[in-house]
Amino acid sequence: MEYFRLFEFGMTPHTMQQQNQFLRAVMTEETSGPDYKGVDIICSQWQKFSAFYDYTRYQLLSIDVSTLAESTVVVVDSHLCLRGRWDGVVTLYPALRNDTELLQKVINNEIIVPVQYRFEFDSNGIVTWFSADWDLVTALQNACGLSLVDVASILAGAKVSRTGQIDYRIYLLNVSSHLIEFS
Repeated sequence: MEYFRLFEFGMTPHTMQQQNQFLRAVMTEETSGPDYKGVDIICSQWQKFSAFYDYTRYQLLSIDVSTLAESTVVVVDSHLCLRGRWDGVVTLYPALRNDTELLQKVINNEIIVPVQYRFEFDSNGIVTWFSADWDLVTALQNACGLSLVDVASILAGAKVSRTGQIDYRIYLLNVSSHLIEFS
């Protein structure tokens, strides 16, 4: 799928214009998800996401396509490989600010998040529904060798939802490669 090809390595200044054009060609302000509505939110999320992580990469595992009436449903199983930046990780997972040992484990390991995406297309090929289901519990346990208690403490108060959405109240100001959080 073109979406995964274009976003295989996240969003960079070099690819941002092409990625935004693609999203706006296949999605509209009516495109919905479990915790958002509109293509502007999706574009904004990608920009935030790229600011918080040094490295992102998709690995497609499987694609299942089915047709229901006049719509097409595509379900994609994938791995999203992440390597966090210190400032991004402590902003997204504030509980790590007070636990240097866990913070180091998260920053020093590539986190491979199992993600299932669901795209629903109308008869014109426009995405009407777009959702993601992240399994951060499994990802953190596997990458860092963490217990469920440690994972629960990391995810307590997290600014990333189970759908991968970064809390909309977080705004970033990039000053000399340092993120400053306003919420």
